[in-house]
Parts: sequence; structure tokens; C-alpha cells
Amino acid sequence: MSRIRANQITNQSADGAPTVQNGLIITGVCTATSFSGVDASALTDSGGTVRVQATTTGAVVTGIVTASGRVGVGTVTTSLRNALPGKKKGQLIYNESTSLLEYYDGTNWIPVDAPPTITTLGNSNITETQIAAGYDLVINGTNFKTGATVKFIGNDGTEHDSPTVTVNSATQISARVHGSVSNSNEPYDVKVTNISGLSSTKLDAFNINAKPIWTTAAGNIQTISDSATGIHTSVVATDPESDTITYGGTLSGGLSLNSSTGAISGDPTDVSNNTTLTFTINATSSGINTTSRTFNIIVTPRVGGQNNPATSAKQLVGITTVSGNYYMTTPNGVKQIYADMTTDGGGWTMFARTNVTNNTNFNIRSEYGLSGSTPSTEFCAWDFKNNRDGSSSTSECEYLISMNNGAYKFKISTLYLKGTNTYQNRTGSWITGASTLNTYMTESEFNNNAVAYWDGSSGGVGYAGGGRSDVGQACKRAELYVYSWSSNFTIRTYSFNTPGSGSRCSDWCGQAGSYRTTKTIAPRMLINQVCYNGYSPGNTSSVNITNLEIYFREK
Repeated sequence: MSRIRANQITNQSADGAPTVQNGLIITGVCTATSFSGVDASALTDSGGTVRVQATTTGAVVTGIVTASGRVGVGTVTTSLRNALPGKKKGQLIYNESTSLLEYYDGTNWIPVDAPPTITTLGNSNITETQIAAGYDLVINGTNFKTGATVKFIGNDGTEHDSPTVTVNSATQISARVHGSVSNSNEPYDVKVTNISGLSSTKLDAFNINAKPIWTTAAGNIQTISDSATGIHTSVVATDPESDTITYGGTLSGGLSLNSSTGAISGDPTDVSNNTTLTFTINATSSGINTTSRTFNIIVTPRVGGQNNPATSAKQLVGITTVSGNYYMTTPNGVKQIYADMTTDGGGWTMFARTNVTNNTNFNIRSEYGLSGSTPSTEFCAWDFKNNRDGSSSTSECEYLISMNNGAYKFKISTLYLKGTNTYQNRTGSWITGASTLNTYMTESEFNNNAVAYWDGSSGGVGYAGGGRSDVGQACKRAELYVYSWSSNFTIRTYSFNTPGSGSRCSDWCGQAGSYRTTKTIAPRMLINQVCYNGYSPGNTSSVNITNLEIYFREK
């Protein structure tokens, strides 16, 4: 192989190009400033098909262009791009001003770029104080480009341009919140727009001094009696910035609102029927941010009031601890009855009273029925007590005996079960002041008596067999009775004794010389001894009783 090294090749005359008769094969790059003697407007294949066609503005390639290296496009600034002649749809350039590849769509130059994304914000609750001082909101995301802009868009659509935007990196922007952003149009969207025009918006991105949030659910918050006083309930709201909350609103019906605590208190106006009080309360923070909510309280006629009579004092337990006269529904109509709401847990309904000292004529029958609006100083509402027996879960009531203006009080917790031979859970106990009776009758003696029983209105009914004997008990057993004896109301204990030979008493329960010791507890107090044949050794230990009161409480 031969090699020609020459800086210049000419024809023989040195006035033109040499003639290559059979063609010239060039390996490498051929650089020419012009063509002559050939049609340089087109390149054809061996079959004569045009593959590259030259035009005044470039070249048209038919088929696929394959490059072993890279394909480049022209690099121009925005101003040079706009001045390009003969722009064609689909033309590509690299814009040096924006550092983006662009294509021409026949009308505009369109940048080729990926849109930005917003993932999180550095703060979702900005205060007005922060904005006034100059607050830069950190925006986290992807594909942020230099030159990006940021807008804050209120819930009314108003746009506020960030006056200062710093693209810290492709994943973070710091944008100054515009001073016109206020809580009146919260929540705000955040929109980031790259210079390509592509954008991303995060909806409801942040608030300004967020409004208080109610903890207390709307609607009914309490049902109270018109007799209730003090604090009835409270409403509660919280502030996202932990600012102090004040409560405001106008309440009716005798109720008032504590502006600091949200407590609702007062003495409700008396009502004749269930009454719903509806009101709106404003929870306000920072003096400007207010969230309103509507509530209601149902006021009911007081239990034990004229418009809502109680069934008995037992119904008042948990409602009041004040003893006094309350309206109650009785077989004789709605009456005012005294209720003891303090002794032994309260709930005691007075059904019998006499203020006569040692009243031996007091009768448990209904001759002293309730009349008028208030009970008289002497009455016995036997039918009322019997009615409540049937309403008790055990068909029994327990009884409180008070005498001498409360100096003596004792309780009988259960009575003999009518029509049965059993006695259940019977206890007797001293309560306030009754321990002074120990000199007359001990608590143990009182508590261990066999049976307590209230006779029917005609007396002598209800025990097994129809009599008053304690079935199954020996004659020497002490017994506690509550019954009508002839026309008298008494509570008695019996004990049977056999004094031995020589007693003037006749046979009692099959035992020679038996006699009965009777201790009458109420409505008079005395000890009496009586033989079976009626001989009486006499009365002893008489104690005066006045102001006797008897109460029941459903079990």
C-alpha cells in the first residue's frame, strides 16, 4: 500500500483540481466548502432512491437516522429562538436561557420537562404574628427548578404571590408568605410553578391562626330538673395553637355561661312540661378566631314538684338530699308528703304520724287518710304504703320509726312474707339517738326478734294459717309484731316464761306457770306482763312517746 503525503494537490497546470478517472475512495472525514459537477441537492442509494434531500433550511431524511455517537440540536437563547426564520412544527432546540429542551408546536415553543410535586410543608398552621415578622414557608417535594414561583391561594380563590422564593434544591423551596395572607380565607392552597409552566398544587395546605375545634358534640348536652342548681355541665373547645379560649353566647331559662371555663350553671326556670333550651356558643381564640356550635339542654319538671309528682321518696334518691314536703302520687291523689332524705341514705316516705303523747288510739287503718294539700299532724296513709309494697322488687318495704322529735330512731329492714312460713333477711337496728333505748330494750333484743309483720287493715291476717303465731317458732321465742291490736297501733315483743311452781299463772303452751312479757315500743312505750288466763302482774318501765312518725322505703 502506497501513501501520498501532500499539503496540496492540483492538476498538472496547478490551476485546478486533479482528475480522478475511476473515482476516489476516502476513509475518514471529507470536508468541502462546495460541490460542483454533481447534484448535491440529494443523496441517493444504489437504486437511485433519494434518502437525504437538501432544503434551504436544512435536510429531510427519509427513514431512520442511526448515529454511533450522539445527535445534537441547535443551542440558542430565548431571543435567538424567537428570531429563528422558517420555524417548522416539530422543530427541536435547546434553550440556553431556560436550560430546557423545547419543541415547536406550530404556534409556541413548548418546554420538555417533568412537573414538580409537593409532598409536605414545614408548617400547617401559621400565625399572623409570624407573617407580620416575615415568615418563610418550607415546601418539600420533587423536581423543583431554579426560577420556580409560589402562590398561596385562599378558599375564595384569591391568589397571593410569594414575594421571595428560594429554590434550595430540587426537593426543597423556601417561600416568603405574603403579608396579605390572613385567616379570613383559610385554609390556603400552595402552588409551585416551574419556569416550564408545569405546576403542582397542595390543597388545604395550611391555616392562619386556626380556629378553635369543638370537643363537645353538638345537640343535647344535658337533661336537668328545674330544681337543679350549681354547675350542670360544661362545653369544651381546644385551640391548635394552645391559645386561650373564651366562650360566649346568650343562654335562656335561668342558665348562664362561664366565659372562661365553658361551665353552664344556674337555677332553671320552673317548667310544667319537658322544655328544650337551644342556644349557640362561640369559642374564640386570639380574640378573632371563632367557631360556633349549637347545643341544647332539656329542662324537666322537678321530681317531687307539683308538675312531676314522685312515686315516693325512694325516687328522689340521687336527685336531692334535702328533707321536706314533696308532691307524690298516692291512691288519694297527688299530695304533699314529707320525705326524709338524710337518715340511712334517705328515701324514706312518711306514711303515718301522730303528735299525741302515748296515743293508744292511733290506728293503722285508713281512717286517717291523706286529705288536703299537705298531710295533717295525725294521719296514716295505709293504702299508700300497701301500694308501694307491690311496687317494690321484693314486694316488701323497710320501715323507719322516729319518735320524740327524732331522739329515738330505729329501722326494721324486712317483714314477714305474707302467706308463707318463712321470714327472710329480717334485721332491726338502732339509728340516730335510738341507742338511748338500751335501758328499755337492747339493740340485740330488738334485732333478734323473730318476725316483723304489718297486719292488714282488719288485723289478724296474713300469717300462715291466718293467725299471728310465728309458724315453726317455739313458744319461748321472742317475737316482733307490727299490727293493729283492736283499735290500737303497737309494736310489741313477746317473751314466754315459766317462773316455776306456785305461779298464779295457768298453763301456757303446755308448760305450767307460763306467762307473757310484752314490751310495747310504739305508739307508747311500756313493759307489761300477762298470764295466759288474763291475770296481769302490772306495767313497768313506762316511757312517754310523742311525735311518732313512721316511714317506709321500697326494697
